[in-house]
Amino acid sequence: MTYTAFMFIFKVPEESNFNREDGQRLIDLIHYNDSNNIDYSYWGPLDAVHVKSLSNNEKSKQLSKKSNEPLDVIEIWSKAAIGVYLWEHILKGKLSKKSQFYQYGFRKIDRFKVKFRSGPSLTPQSLENFLSADNKQRDSKNLIFVLNGRSKEKIEFAKQWLDKIQDLSSRKDIQPFNAAAILLGHEFCFNHWVEKYLNSNGPLKFLFVVYDWKEINEEDIYQWPLGVATYRNFPNPDPNKLNLKLERPYTCNFLGTIYPNSSRVEVMDVIRTFDEGVCFTKGRLEWEPNETSETLELYLQALRLSDLTLSPIGMNHECYRIYEALSYGSLPVVEENLNHVKGHKSNCDPTSAYRLLKKYNAPVIYIANWTHELPMLIEKEMSLSLERKIARRLRLIDWYASFKTNLRNQLFDTIEQKFQLKS
Repeated sequence: MTYTAFMFIFKVPEESNFNREDGQRLIDLIHYNDSNNIDYSYWGPLDAVHVKSLSNNEKSKQLSKKSNEPLDVIEIWSKAAIGVYLWEHILKGKLSKKSQFYQYGFRKIDRFKVKFRSGPSLTPQSLENFLSADNKQRDSKNLIFVLNGRSKEKIEFAKQWLDKIQDLSSRKDIQPFNAAAILLGHEFCFNHWVEKYLNSNGPLKFLFVVYDWKEINEEDIYQWPLGVATYRNFPNPDPNKLNLKLERPYTCNFLGTIYPNSSRVEVMDVIRTFDEGVCFTKGRLEWEPNETSETLELYLQALRLSDLTLSPIGMNHECYRIYEALSYGSLPVVEENLNHVKGHKSNCDPTSAYRLLKKYNAPVIYIANWTHELPMLIEKEMSLSLERKIARRLRLIDWYASFKTNLRNQLFDTIEQKFQLKS
């Protein structure tokens, strides 16, 4: 067996700030080392999801066939935390975290070699350098950009990248490339600014966007899940290491920000009518972007020790806790209310709330009125046997794994079709 090892050494002077030149040297080094001249056997085996249903003989033929096929390279350049959810949770890739300026990973998935890049050293200028360095090789590169459009400041940052992509797409001194994006959308779905960059007007051949935006059409704009809060270091638990067969001491949990005039106020009022110890709760009045190790562990304990995770609407009906609860086998109870927080305008589609969850028949409970429905739900839940709860936990874990596989397949099917890659 042959092992290939790579060492990247990059020293930042203690008395100087990291600047564009420093970052470019690092990008140039990595670009050189992961060029197509390298034997990519170190990326690991083909993803087992694609061959798990085949017989041993069929598997052997499939693997032999794929090993002889030229593999298309997909580059993922991530400038948003949802990129980590894509890479580690959906694509099951491993991420190097040796440098605070640059993280990377490699993964062989079906007939694709996937490269993931992230970190502050990735800049629009480094993208230009990357595409011009190989301009003697005229085969198109395939690039997926993960961007954040959740706030005015994030949108301006994303536009810098998209403007650079648009400029590069028309330049003859730049290697040809296909481009698409996965966008963390605005919580009230004000995403019209991105439309000018789509294929009819700009360089993006398709777009996946988080939240139920009205413009999602399944033709060039698709929906992407919010996922878990990787920016708060939410883990990717191994389902085989979760103990799903013990009695959980709490019937429900809710930990989150209590926005004024939201249904979260109503939920907390209802919970106060329950006996003490029925529901694990902890509220706060202001949203906090970061978790301490103590608050993260408290939240994970709430998920592990509760059978129901309550998910009243925050700034958007889709919350991280839906997917976080699923990953621990705690049943999400989500609010099917077509209105967002009172007093806010929205460009989200009121007829398609939870589009992805419903498309894939998520085993969640939808609730319209917390005051009337939650007490009855809690009463029913407390009457269930442990055996039924265990069976439900296992079903939740299995569904969530299947959900992520379906998303992965849709992404690569779309890449193959829109980038016109040979199958």
